[in-house]
Amino acid sequence: MSTTRFVIATCLSVGILAAAGTGQVVERDRRYERLAWRPLPELSYRQGHAMAYDPVRKMVVMFGGFQFTNGQILGDTWEWDGKEWRPMRPAHSPPARAQHAMAYDPNTGRVLLFGGTDRTVNYGDTWCWDGQDWRLLQPARSPSGRWACRMVTDPVRKTILLHGGARFSPGIVSIDETWEWNGNSWSQRFPKTASGRRHNFGMAWHAKSGRIVLFGGKRDSLYYTDTWTWDGSDWRRHNVTEHPVHSGTTLAADPITGHVLGLEPPPPNQPDNHATWRWDGTRWIRLKPNPRPRCHRNGHMSALKA
Repeated sequence: MSTTRFVIATCLSVGILAAAGTGQVVERDRRYERLAWRPLPELSYRQGHAMAYDPVRKMVVMFGGFQFTNGQILGDTWEWDGKEWRPMRPAHSPPARAQHAMAYDPNTGRVLLFGGTDRTVNYGDTWCWDGQDWRLLQPARSPSGRWACRMVTDPVRKTILLHGGARFSPGIVSIDETWEWNGNSWSQRFPKTASGRRHNFGMAWHAKSGRIVLFGGKRDSLYYTDTWTWDGSDWRRHNVTEHPVHSGTTLAADPITGHVLGLEPPPPNQPDNHATWRWDGTRWIRLKPNPRPRCHRNGHMSALKA
């Protein structure tokens, strides 16, 4: 029987594409397995990277981000096979960037990458990874350049949902847009209900309900802790009494239970007080894994590894 794990790559302190912050560097990568977090082999410290799981090749693909120590924008590609991180050396690659989005495309069997920034450019390009090389796609229509958006694979509708994000214009302007990728092109959706402009939120597929779950995020000086779901045509807000309190909570699909897991960053004065949550379709339930990640982390990224 295969074991499913959740890979959380190294992350750092609070801040969007800032080379300095108030937190400290995390100790190591960790994985979620049967309500326990376990250390993984160390990868270079970074923030603002993106990851996606390729279920055909059974690999977690990671690209880019920026180094906390010197602020360098990264353009490297790594793969995780369940045992170790392996650096890839493709002949072609997207320009170095951070705060981009990645998801698996069930139509082409490739990992899709969109957007991001190098602190000056709002990237609006679309790339795909086939396990060996990156290829720049040229869809007829595309979302405008943005960063800190999220993409999630919808395996039922065989689409990738892209939502939200922000752009430099010249200040930081959050976006309230929903787009879908069908394997060939982007199309904008116009739901009746708007979730509101936001970026740096969590989003994941909830198999039990067949919906995509969105949590948190920020806009200007506002930090959200609301929960929304997407049914393929519209957004719906869920009024729940208990939920994560940090707007930067990261979400990942749990294929074992069909629910969604969330890893909540700790309060600044309680670096070991991470919280792990589960969304069951109607409510958030706080779990108590032992052990759990330690040291302050925010802006981390999670991905399923089956």
